[in-house]
Amino acid sequence: MPVASESTLRLLTLSTLRGIGPAALKKIASIPQFASADPLDLAEHVPALQKALAAAEAWEGAHKIAQKQLREAEADGARIISGVDPDYPRLLLETYDDPFLLFVKGKLAPDPEKSVAVIGTREPTTHGELIAKRIAGFFAGHGWSIVSGLAIGCDAIAHKTALEQNAHTVAVLAHGLHTIAPTRHKALAQEIIDAGGALITEYRYGQGIQKQQYVKRDRIQAAMAQGVVMVQSDLVGGSLYASRASIEYGRWLAVPVATDRDQENGEPKVQANLLLASDQDRARADLLRCPPNALRKVFILRSKEDYAQLLTGEPTATSVFPKLGPEVVHPSIGYPEPSKPDDGELVVQALLARYRYVRSKIAEVQTLQQCLSDPTTSLTTHDLDHELETLLLHLDRFAVLIENQVAKGPVIEASARLRKEVATLVEALNPLIHSQVPQPTLSAVFVLFRTLAEAAFHQPALADTHKVPSTDLTGTSTQ
Repeated sequence: MPVASESTLRLLTLSTLRGIGPAALKKIASIPQFASADPLDLAEHVPALQKALAAAEAWEGAHKIAQKQLREAEADGARIISGVDPDYPRLLLETYDDPFLLFVKGKLAPDPEKSVAVIGTREPTTHGELIAKRIAGFFAGHGWSIVSGLAIGCDAIAHKTALEQNAHTVAVLAHGLHTIAPTRHKALAQEIIDAGGALITEYRYGQGIQKQQYVKRDRIQAAMAQGVVMVQSDLVGGSLYASRASIEYGRWLAVPVATDRDQENGEPKVQANLLLASDQDRARADLLRCPPNALRKVFILRSKEDYAQLLTGEPTATSVFPKLGPEVVHPSIGYPEPSKPDDGELVVQALLARYRYVRSKIAEVQTLQQCLSDPTTSLTTHDLDHELETLLLHLDRFAVLIENQVAKGPVIEASARLRKEVATLVEALNPLIHSQVPQPTLSAVFVLFRTLAEAAFHQPALADTHKVPSTDLTGTSTQ
C-alpha cells in the first residue's frame, strides 16, 4: 500500500504553502483532475493559492517538504490520507472544520461509524476512574471503536480498557507522529498500534507541540465519533472543547452524574458534571456555548442502565430532564462551604481547591490568547472575553472565601502552603498585564486579588510598580 495516493500527495504539497489550509484544500479537491493539473491553473480558482505561488520557488519548496514528509511516514510505517481517499473517516469529513489531511500510524476502525469519544480530566476521582473504565468497556463490548487523546487520566483509562477487551481504539494526537506526549505513554501508544488500533494527527512530522494544538485535537476527537462521553471535568478543563464541539457538530454528549461523595468533598473535577446535570438550562447552555434547544443532545447518565441509549443516540426521559429535588448549586458561584467551618484543615482544603480552579482558568486564558494569534483557529475574541469574565468571577469568589474565614481565627495565616499558593498565583497573573487584554479587565483582576491577599496576610501582594488603577467588578476604572 502506498504511503499516500496521488491526489493526497498533491494536497499534501499544496498544504505546505503559506495560507493554504483545510478550507482551501477542500476547494482545490473539488476541481476536476486537480491531482494532475498545473498549480497555476488551480490558482485561477483559489485566490489564496495564487498569492502563495507568487513567492519565488514556492512550488519547488513545497514539493521538497512534501517529499520529506513522505519519506518520514514511510520510515515510520505510517500513511497520509485526505478527504478524497475512501478510508478517510466519514464522520470527520462531515464536519465543517476537519483538517482534510491526516497522518495515520496503524489501522483505522473497520466500522468507523461505530465510534465514541471517551474523554475527561487528567485527575479523575476514584469514581471517575471507575466510570471511565465502565463506559469504555460497555462500548468496547458492543464492538465500538474508542476514540480518545492519549492523555493522562480518563483518556489513558479509555484506551487501556479497549485494549483489555480486544477492541479497537484510536488516539488523536496534538503533534506529529515523530513523538509521543506525554512520554510516559510511549508504551501505551505502541500497544494501541500492535493491537490493531491507530494513532492519528493532522500535524506533520517534526511539527512541535503548541498549546492551541490541543484545542484542535479535542475537536477532532468529537468529530470522529457519534458522540462524546465526558467522564469528569471542571468548568475550565480541556474536555469541554470536545464536549462543545460534539454539540456543535450535532452529535450527542453524555455526562455521568457526580457521586454524593465527590459533591461533599467539593471535588473541582466534577463541577461541569454538576452543572450539566442540573436544571439550570441557561447556565448549561452557556457552559457548552450552545443554544438552549441543543441541550436535548445532552444525555445525563445516572446508572449503567442509561448506557444503552447511547448506542442509538435516543435519550430516555430521565437522561434528559434532571431529577426533581434540590437545585444543584451553580459551580461557578463557588464550592460548598466546609461542613465544619471551625475545622482549620477543611477550610484550607476548600481554599486550595479554589486556588487550583483559578490557576486552571488562568492557563486556559493564556491558551486562548495563543490560539487567537493562529490565523487557522476558529476561536474569536468573544471566547477570550467569556473566559476572562469567568476568571474574574473565580477570583472574586476566592477573595470572598478568604475574607469570610479571616474573622474566624488564624487558620489562613497559619497555613504555609496556602500562603505559598497565593504568592504563586500572583506570579501566574503577572503575564496577563503584558497581554492584549483590555486594561480595565486586567485592573479588575489585580484589584480583586490584592483584596484577597491583604485580607489573608495583612500585607499587599502586588507591587506598586504594576500601576493598576482602582476598578469595580465591571472593569470600570474609578480613577
